[in-house]
Formats: sequence, C-alpha cells, structure tokens
Amino acid sequence: PPIVYRVTQFDRADGPGAEPSSRFFSKPELARLSKVHTRDLRNLDSSFRNQLPAVLARRHAVVVHIPPVRALITADALQIFEGRLPRELAEGVLRAAKRKAGGLPYADPGDGLARELAASKGSAHKRSKSLDVLKTRVRTFLQEHGWGETPLDGGLQVLYECHTADIGGSSGALQAEGADATGDGGGSATSATDVTLAQLPAFELVALEAVLSAAALHYQDKFRKLNPEVHMQLANLDSKRDVFGSMQRLLLSRKELSSLELQVREARNALAEVMKSDEDMAGMQLSMRDNLEAQGKQLDDDDHQVVEELLEEYYRQLEDVLNEVKSLRGSIKMHQETAAANVDLNRNELIRVNIYMSQLTLGAACASVVVGALGMNCPLPIGLDSDPAAFSTMLYVACGAAAFSAAVPMAWMRRLKL
Repeated sequence: PPIVYRVTQFDRADGPGAEPSSRFFSKPELARLSKVHTRDLRNLDSSFRNQLPAVLARRHAVVVHIPPVRALITADALQIFEGRLPRELAEGVLRAAKRKAGGLPYADPGDGLARELAASKGSAHKRSKSLDVLKTRVRTFLQEHGWGETPLDGGLQVLYECHTADIGGSSGALQAEGADATGDGGGSATSATDVTLAQLPAFELVALEAVLSAAALHYQDKFRKLNPEVHMQLANLDSKRDVFGSMQRLLLSRKELSSLELQVREARNALAEVMKSDEDMAGMQLSMRDNLEAQGKQLDDDDHQVVEELLEEYYRQLEDVLNEVKSLRGSIKMHQETAAANVDLNRNELIRVNIYMSQLTLGAACASVVVGALGMNCPLPIGLDSDPAAFSTMLYVACGAAAFSAAVPMAWMRRLKL
C-alpha cells in the first residue's frame, strides 16, 4: 500500500512570521528530497508503536523523535509529522497530486483535499489536540526567535554568547591583520559583517530548539495537570475523608506518573546519547557545514559548543521534570504505605476484639455445661435438693468455671504479647 505522510512545514525562506504549510509526502519522495534513508524515516512514522525516542544527526538533516514531536529538520525547512494517512486517503492524495500538481509533495491549503477525500471515502484523518498545541508552540518559538536577518534574542542568546565572543576575538585579529596588509581599515567592514552574520542563529538550530522546547513543555504540562490532583487526594487521605476512593484514585495517578516518568527518562536518554558523540553534535550544524564545504574546508568535530549547550539546557529541563515526577511518586508511595499500616493496625485491633469475644464465649459455654448438667432429668445427690445453699454453690461453681476458661487463654495471649 502507498505510504503518504502529512506534515506541517516551516520554510526558512518564508521567514519567521510566515504561515506554515500543510503538505503530503510519499515516503520515497520524502527520502529523496531530504536525502535521509528510509530506515531513518521509520522513526517519524507514528504507525510503528513502542519506538524509543531518538535524535539522529545525518549528513543533510536531523531526525527528531521525542514524543509527541516527530520532526525532520534540514537547513531550509522544518517538517513536523502528523502521521501516516489511511490507505484510501493516501491513494486519493496520490491521484489528486498527479492530476493537479504533477506529483508530490502536494500542498493542501486549509485541509480542503483531506476533508473532501474523507467525506467521499468515509474515513477521517484524525489529528490530536496535543499535536495542534505542539505546532502552535513551535510556530510561536520560531516567530519570537527568528533566524537569518532577524536579530538574535531570547533563549538562544545565551547559547551564542560564547560562540560569538570567540568569533569576535578571531575577527579582531583578522581585522588587525587586514589593516597591516592593506595599510588602511579595509578589513574592518568585512570583519564587522562576519561578526554580524555569526551572531545570527542558524535556522536548523532554532528549529531544533523549537521542537525540544515544545517536547519539554509537553512533559511539564502533563506533570502540572497531575500534580494538584494528586495533592488533593493526598490531603483527603491525611484527613481520612473518602479513604477508599482516594486510594483508588491515587493508584490510577501513580500509574500515570509511572508512564510519564518512563517517557521523560527515555527522552532524556536520547539527548544523552547525542551528547556523547562530538561528531553528531557538530553534524547538526548543517548550514555551517555547507558554508565550510563551499570554501573547500571541513567541519571540525570539536566545534559543537553551541549545540552542546543547547542539548544540555533541555537535558537539564527533562531531568528537572523527571526529579519532580519521582518526588511525587515517592510522596504517593509514602502515603499509601502509611495508610496501609493504619489499615493493618485497625485490622489487628478487630482481630484482637474477635479473639476476646471468642474467649468470653468459651467461658460462657463452660458455665452452661454445669447448669445444663444440673437441669437434666436425672436424680440429684441425696440432700442436694433440700440444701438451702445448693443454688448459690452451683452458681459460684458455674461462674468460676466460666472465669477460669476465659482467663487462661487471655493470660496465655498476654504472655505471648498478642
């Protein structure tokens, strides 16, 4: 069956303020245009379940899969994958692309084609709310930071300070060297231009930070949604209001926190794997590599300070979320263990009361044996029926038997400290 992906594309040439376009790509066409192998595109296919998060640096692109983000970043475009189209819809898109545009990628402004095909084929291409939030956050980040001719500000400023300072120092030396060689300040304009361009963020790094920021905010939002609910249930548990219901809801919250912890840990590990490779971090600077190769130079694998600091920042954010999730899970576990201990104590008290009642019942049974024996239809000892002290004597004997039968087991339990 044909494999067609629907993506939201942010083009570098359109500028930060431009609207993203919704497009369809077949898998072979996407591999050809991005120069990424089809096996790497598997990480962007949401139809494959249980895929580990990964950040893959390739020769001409960066593949990012950190749920819910599935993005392909090149030097000229950022593509956010919305998923694979159903077979009927994919076939319709291919036919429409051949008829209207001569092939893929096929731009679909306003989702008109998707709605038309969904209505005619009876299948809808569903888009989750989290994906819409993700695209909005990426778009907002790109608009706030910008690239190319846009001045640098915001989050990437810190990441570029050291790099800019190094370039500034180098350009100063080049300027002095140029002045000595020409005898005038001719080298000043060139050096100033180089420094200005160096201060501008590369598109692929802005796009990479945009998708990492969106992923980190996604995990933070999930934690913020669970945090107040869990604390409310813990407060109910402490005040002993609806203990059973609170325990049930805490069990569900604990499962959700365990799932969130696993997701955040896997995303953090994906960033850690990239940070272990100097070659991968340097290779993410696609524009710098292209510029150096145009000059006949090679990109130094050690020149990755900007990328490393970017990854370290979002590694730290994911680590913070992971620590908060662990802390909240620990609090739930502590309260559940305390509640379980209280339940055990109450159950032990009920068992003790039950044992005491059983002992008293045993004593009463022993007394009834004496009374029952005298009440049987059999001859009494001579003179007992006419003895005025017989009744009181037998009453004392019955009570004594009852007390002895109950006291002996109680004394034994006290000796065993039960």
